[in-house]
Amino acid sequence: MRQPASSSSQEAYELARDFHEQSFEYSRRPDLTSQYPRVSLEDLQKTQLLGSGAFATVVAVRVTSEASLEQTQQKRSRQVSNISSCSTQIIDCSADDELFGEEDQEQQQQDRYALKQLKSSLDQEDLHRAVADLVTEARLLAEINHPHIVRLRAISSGPKFDKGFFIVIDRFRATLVKRIEEWKMEEKHISGLKGRMHDWNGHRRTALFQERLRAARDLGSALQYLHENRIVFRDLKEENVAFDKDGQIQLFDFGLAKELPKLRHKDDLYNMTPHTGTLKYMAPEVALGQPYNESCDVYSFAILLWEMLSLKRAFSAHTNKEIEESVVRPPFKRPTRNQSWPQELSFMMHKAWSPRICDRPSSKEMELMLMDLCLEDNLQNKRHSIVVHKSLSIRKSKLHLFHHKRSGHSDHHQHPHQDTDDCCSSSNQDHENEDPLLSVSVH
Repeated sequence: MRQPASSSSQEAYELARDFHEQSFEYSRRPDLTSQYPRVSLEDLQKTQLLGSGAFATVVAVRVTSEASLEQTQQKRSRQVSNISSCSTQIIDCSADDELFGEEDQEQQQQDRYALKQLKSSLDQEDLHRAVADLVTEARLLAEINHPHIVRLRAISSGPKFDKGFFIVIDRFRATLVKRIEEWKMEEKHISGLKGRMHDWNGHRRTALFQERLRAARDLGSALQYLHENRIVFRDLKEENVAFDKDGQIQLFDFGLAKELPKLRHKDDLYNMTPHTGTLKYMAPEVALGQPYNESCDVYSFAILLWEMLSLKRAFSAHTNKEIEESVVRPPFKRPTRNQSWPQELSFMMHKAWSPRICDRPSSKEMELMLMDLCLEDNLQNKRHSIVVHKSLSIRKSKLHLFHHKRSGHSDHHQHPHQDTDDCCSSSNQDHENEDPLLSVSVH
């Protein structure tokens, strides 16, 4: 592969390559990026800015050059590493599995894909790190095959460690940030007088809560897949989760992801880069520069899970300094869990965001718990009563909605999908007052 000619470009090239190679220093996995189509910017037409981060932008693109389709118009098989066992398997790429497959010929003028490239404004100090992260992302995505992790479709035809390097991935239709706002609007509509009249039995509200649980379950399966294959994500947050055209949740932005080193510290911990990720989702051991492992993702997932279910932003009233002083360190403040959530969900969340690594469940245990809750019969057995407002008496309806109130239940019992106050309690206090499983029958 050709390399940049100028001395400054050559220096940046070598620095980026060194950073990248450090990430895979002990890896036994082959680099599979060569199995993917190579495209140039001339092959793509940018149509819409989808997002912008500190180092990169994501732009919707469509195909403009027939030359770029030549490789992918034919049925092909590519060799993909089975990263669970370090063996290989042949995966037949159907038309749906290709960047611009035969079934997509009628859609070639639609911006089905997204281009991720580095910002041109990066200075030399940031450039080599950003290039290395993007190349690392391409290499990891080339190995990954999971329905809830973004798919790599093509990579730049130019030099791999050059500032012009880019990747092509599937386009998303909505970020988790936007989807949470949509869920919040739906909840607000249902909570209104008209909404309560149409949803007097709570079916719609329960369906919305179940939808969020399913999304969390699928995200948990992606996380478990990474951990099973010795990959730690390190930047799990709302902004790095999205939904595809079919409404399926997708994990993306693997710039900070890393294959776990071969050399481990005691207690299955590793010496890895500290302060990696976003502070409010960052596990205390990462923020404090201590050895850590994939459990840091479990901590982040617990914070994100709370946001998905409560429809609120964690630590929204806290500055970074306050998070460092009271979340990362004692008293280890955490978001307040809704008392009407299922007991096992509340307890697992509490364990997952524990400051003690040994207290946290594995990502597999988190996934299994969410799978169990998503079983329809199970959810029906575990869900709590809807909040029945006095204004919803509907002239003493046929179902006697106020029977539970006459039986001694008070109005303060919240529905599992109703927001709670975003105040924080300390981890120790939270542990002493585990949420009871409040089950109220509605006759």
